[in-house]
Amino acid sequence: MGRDGAQLIDELFFSLLLSNPGSFFSVGNGNYLEGADTAFGPDALTKAKTQFRKQKAGPTSSAKDQKPINIRPELLVVPVELETDAELLMGSAQLMIDASGTKTKIPVDNPHRNKYRIVSAPHLSDSYYTGNSGKAWYLFANPNVISAFEIVFLNGRRTPVIERVEAPPNNMGMGFRGYIDVGVKEQDPRGAVKVKGEA
Repeated sequence: MGRDGAQLIDELFFSLLLSNPGSFFSVGNGNYLEGADTAFGPDALTKAKTQFRKQKAGPTSSAKDQKPINIRPELLVVPVELETDAELLMGSAQLMIDASGTKTKIPVDNPHRNKYRIVSAPHLSDSYYTGNSGKAWYLFANPNVISAFEIVFLNGRRTPVIERVEAPPNNMGMGFRGYIDVGVKEQDPRGAVKVKGEA
């Protein structure tokens, strides 16, 4: 019953995330990238990080809303298809680039090393969910700084309530029931960037 409660929370969150409610991830919100150059890798991660860091304070075009909010992404959320690539990129001390015969001076240190905490979720690419993709990936801010999505629990109780109930008269033994009061809602588009990972 406890596991079912955790699975319900996952299902609610990923169903909402992948449905892109109200065009939450969009060019207009400054938190969506697509194109062949967004396939997961060091260059695409640099592009996504830059997009994230350039987000503005507010939704209007007034001067005070056009100042940068200066928030860094902390979570790299990927489908399981990209998990190994993400681990290699986060764990590698150096990036070796094939210059294809072109004489170019390039840095070999990996600027992305250990910069983000990897969260890999099979839900992102599972056909059970509408909007699934094995190529799309996300950057999220620390939710304590700015929350892209919010999960709320009735009276703050994060675990299922398990209750003993009387078994029907024609059954011997004991019965149990479990429930959890939880809701998920999108909050602030500035807290996340979605990268389509393809054109």
